[in-house]
Amino acid sequence: DAPASASASAPPPAATLNPLDLLFRNEVKKMVFVGTEQQEVIIGWLLAQVVREQCVQWVENASAIAWKEKGGAPSSTKRITVQVSHLETLLHSDPVRRQRVRRFLRWRELCASVRKFAKGEVDPEVVPEYDIVDEADEAVSEYQRENDADGVPSHKEERFPIGDEEVNLEADVLDFETDAEEEAEIKRLRMEDSRTREMNIDFYLLYSKARRGSFTRGKRDKFREWIGLKKLGVNVGDEALDVIGFLAKEFIVAVSRVALLLRHYSLRRVEDNVDQNIRDILAGCVPRSFPVRLASAAVKPKAIQPSEVVEALRRMAAVEH
Repeated sequence: DAPASASASAPPPAATLNPLDLLFRNEVKKMVFVGTEQQEVIIGWLLAQVVREQCVQWVENASAIAWKEKGGAPSSTKRITVQVSHLETLLHSDPVRRQRVRRFLRWRELCASVRKFAKGEVDPEVVPEYDIVDEADEAVSEYQRENDADGVPSHKEERFPIGDEEVNLEADVLDFETDAEEEAEIKRLRMEDSRTREMNIDFYLLYSKARRGSFTRGKRDKFREWIGLKKLGVNVGDEALDVIGFLAKEFIVAVSRVALLLRHYSLRRVEDNVDQNIRDILAGCVPRSFPVRLASAAVKPKAIQPSEVVEALRRMAAVEH
């Protein structure tokens, strides 16, 4: 269900927020832009509040799994450590999201190799030439800045390859467990590629910069403090924390996309395929019927409203259950 704090009340004044709240609210705004291409974001405060509660819920559920594996009961004097395996167990009933976590971890390993390659420390077997997720994008961008004066490709087609050859490379790297998972990922990649092809270079540069928004990159300790791990009495390893940050980012993108999708259906006064489109969004896809292409839109729609976020959370919870 939607976190209890998800309400359309007025945002707290910025002057009353502590530095961590301000930091992560700004990161949330970047993620909303990535999800919807909307540069005017007035729901950062609400989504930051909601996603923090969601992160706490993930930590609490994963820690319960960790205690169960250890064969003991939660203790007020001992701290349990949440690892990636506990989060994967938590996602056992959501194979699509579990696969995306594994994909994230593979790219996390890959971008570490890219950074070493950029420093001349190692020659990785595969060096990505285009950004797939924010972590790989960051690594490749660092490499490009050191080897390219501009850091920007002269032809967008070189930045956004598409076709069976490139998609098959993804499948080979990710080792999908089932054909359905592979088909879902190929669908997601093609839809994202179609989306970015519509962007001019200036808009893409804004989009690419916003994609580097992160809850954990360069701020793991701050993220731990923000979600209150000390108060929860739980340790979370760095890799597991990165996974939580990744899930949180995908959650923000999904909520903002569903909010716009529901607005679109409300204006059209139809409900055709709305649940399937929500499932596509939860799987990381941009549905082909997604109503907003701000990069090429002549008239920009109004910013997502808090009430639309509340309704999006409600509909997402209904679809997931």
